[in-house]
Amino acid sequence: MKRTYFLFIICYLLLGTLWAQEQPEQTPAPTEDKSILNEVVAYELSGKWQGKLFQQNFKGILSEEYDFELEISIDGKKVTGHSFIGVGANYAKISFSGTLDGLKVELKEIKIKDSSIKEQYLWCIKNMHLKFDFERGRYVLKGPWDGESGRDVCKPGKIKVYKKTIRA
Repeated sequence: MKRTYFLFIICYLLLGTLWAQEQPEQTPAPTEDKSILNEVVAYELSGKWQGKLFQQNFKGILSEEYDFELEISIDGKKVTGHSFIGVGANYAKISFSGTLDGLKVELKEIKIKDSSIKEQYLWCIKNMHLKFDFERGRYVLKGPWDGESGRDVCKPGKIKVYKKTIRA
């Protein structure tokens, strides 16, 4: 019931935000509405997200598509956790930290905790610029990423991960 209520609030606020964008003469929503939105997003953002990471096609990359997961914890506007990336027998677990601002989630990977990768490759330490959204009955985090491998700048790409919603 609690999640249904939160889902109703976020849908209401998102629709109100979209309507306000189409009506520029309207005054901004009261600060307490944004506060409620932040609380709902923070509550729903915590947990495990699964999906894909895509990298621009470029000679020398391991793959154009990777399995990708985020394990997220929230403390106010501070975001921490681990990312998991893999393709075939190659994988990495990387710690990250970041911030939450409305529907925007900025994550910066910090340190590789565990990994296995072919000898000639390195994992990218990523900066993720994600947006919290809802599509096809699930929460989604999606957006671009960029990063460095320690040897060079990585070819950027996109991330799209989902979190299942609880159904009543």
